[in-house]
Amino acid sequence: MLKKQTDFNILTFFKHEQHPLIVIDDQPPKKQPIFEVDASETGQRIDNLLLKKYKQLKKPQWYKLLRKGQVRVNGKRIKPLHKVVAGDKIRIPPSIFFVDQKAAPEIPQKVTGRLLDSIIFENASYVIIDKPAGMACHAGSGIFYGVVEVLQNCGRWPYIQLCHRLDKSTSGCLVLAKNREALAAFQKQLKDKTIDKEYVAVLQGLLTDSVVVDQALNTHHRVNGIRTVIVDAKGKPAKTTFEPLQATQQCSLVHCLIESGRTHQIRVHAAHIGHAVVGDPLYGEDEKPRMKGRQLYLHAQSIRFSDQNQTITGEAPVPSLFYQYVDL
Repeated sequence: MLKKQTDFNILTFFKHEQHPLIVIDDQPPKKQPIFEVDASETGQRIDNLLLKKYKQLKKPQWYKLLRKGQVRVNGKRIKPLHKVVAGDKIRIPPSIFFVDQKAAPEIPQKVTGRLLDSIIFENASYVIIDKPAGMACHAGSGIFYGVVEVLQNCGRWPYIQLCHRLDKSTSGCLVLAKNREALAAFQKQLKDKTIDKEYVAVLQGLLTDSVVVDQALNTHHRVNGIRTVIVDAKGKPAKTTFEPLQATQQCSLVHCLIESGRTHQIRVHAAHIGHAVVGDPLYGEDEKPRMKGRQLYLHAQSIRFSDQNQTITGEAPVPSLFYQYVDL
């Protein structure tokens, strides 16, 4: 005898879980609880797909529904890591439509315009922007929107996603994909370490000769709940070359080459050799005042990767403040 499937009581679930971004809507659901996967979504994990389509719930909440069998693909129970293919019919609990997010924050037109003006390369697969310092790549705790949310909401592209990330305070080349195939291709190159990235930074102190730092990094270290990467022999391999371009007794403008791309790699390796990046609140202290309008003096100057056997190069000019700082 087949057991009748019943929906997990989402309304009760949320009454017992505090969630500041969610309100309960007493109106009956108007959307259909079944949707079909299209070709552009093929290969995505079911949990990631649901997170993108229905932002009412967070990942742990989707996991609970998946484990309880409340989400079905082609009528069958599946695991959170299941990958969907075009034509799959996905059923979600109808009661999820009673749960609505508050209205998304309005993105100022000048912010959208600034990002669109910062595009330095675009083709059928990718967009490369010169990300402004001080703008996050995506929304997060206390951040209502980032680069990807702004570009997703400008109406220019049907699909656009981050290929990689830069720290909020780091400026320069940031790559976004215009389709899933391009995203997967870029991420494979990241995994294979075939993408070339070059940075420019202003470091504290006088650096007169090139320095190669080959030190593994522990990227899961926490201090008071804040991620603080440390040099650790048991961490992941990381190698950075610092080449001085211009220097004074107080600071040095350097070219940074990385062979891996770990979280905070340049910042941690610079601090490790006693020349922290100017304006770094985690790994160094300023020896002289920062110039107005700039916190962290780290800039992603260029990125080079492949797109269907063609080499794509994005170049973002070094901010003039970097040179001015060294001349102070």
